Amino acid sequence: LSEIQEALSKGGRLRGASTLTQQLAKNLFLSRERTLSRKVREALATIALEVAVGKRRILEIYLNLAEWGDGVNGIGEAARHWFGKDARTLSPKEAAMLATVIPNPVRYEMYRRRGALTPAWEARVGDLLAKLHTIGVFDDEGLSAAEAETLTFNASPLSNRARLVLSAR
Repeated sequence: LSEIQEALSKGGRLRGASTLTQQLAKNLFLSRERTLSRKVREALATIALEVAVGKRRILEIYLNLAEWGDGVNGIGEAARHWFGKDARTLSPKEAAMLATVIPNPVRYEMYRRRGALTPAWEARVGDLLAKLHTIGVFDDEGLSAAEAETLTFNASPLSNRARLVLSAR
């Protein structure tokens, strides 16, 4: 609500800074339009989700719906698309990298194709790993190992069409 108030007070268009639950509400129930009426509906849907669904389940649903590339939805597809592996086998650095993709997944696709992160993107992943270390997700040794890891992107993920053909078989 504070973000809506701030946008209204400045007379600007509504923009980002949504909570994960707000993003889920938008993805489940609303369009991508940026209007006050959509933001109000999003706030109401967010409240309803918070009351009806636990945080852990909200995160699970979000991770299974989020977009990680053109036509790549859900953490399972993302892990296969970006790293050619099952999501359960992602390293901490791979998982952190995927988290940095969510705000603009199509933009980052060219880096996957190129096979490497930019120095700025590498720093962003490093910042996220440091935050995870600070809150105790992993210890000093785990942080050092994650920071030292070189990410290897999946060079040629299946296109959506190829996935549909294979899944139909």
